[in-house]
Amino acid sequence: PYIRLDLLSIGAVPHDIGAAVRQHEALIGIDIGYNDAEGIDVTSFGKKIADKIVDLTRTYQTSTDGIQFYNVGNQGRIIIENRCEEVIFHWVLELEAKYNDAC
Repeated sequence: PYIRLDLLSIGAVPHDIGAAVRQHEALIGIDIGYNDAEGIDVTSFGKKIADKIVDLTRTYQTSTDGIQFYNVGNQGRIIIENRCEEVIFHWVLELEAKYNDAC
């Protein structure tokens, strides 16, 4: 199994007319890839790893410097990649991180 992180977007939105405070938002795609060669239950294996990622995100979100809010979304999409010699399953979820800064 492997976990791939992709930085999908980073945005900054001004919160007032002078843009003295901006809200930054980062969207991170998490792709958990695995195959069924090890005799694992393909329907629950990705969910078990994703649940642990969500649990750790919720546990440590207040101790991450500079981040005020985390959210996990679009969780539970299974994508099947068919290669000639094997089938790769992907459990996909997104992690959103927000913080504010003063210019």
